[in-house]
Amino acid sequence: MEYMRQSRMAIADMAISERTAPQAGLISGTAVAVNGTHLAVATAGNRFMVIKLGGSGSDVAVGAGVRIRLSQGRATVEAPERGRGR
Repeated sequence: MEYMRQSRMAIADMAISERTAPQAGLISGTAVAVNGTHLAVATAGNRFMVIKLGGSGSDVAVGAGVRIRLSQGRATVEAPERGRGR
């Protein structure tokens, strides 16, 4: 998660750890890595989740605020977050 370190999002002296994504609910955070099928979202300074995309989200840029709705393990990227000022 090099982006988390370079952007000073992560606390330098702490390990970066991956959390398991829930089966249902909302996740908000910053996109830290994206490819055609998966999106990594930093949900706190040193924590992130990798989410399998269900067709949406391929246009998400690294560093952008995102909000993802999970339902029965399927992810849908909703409108980008606004007003975070990053």
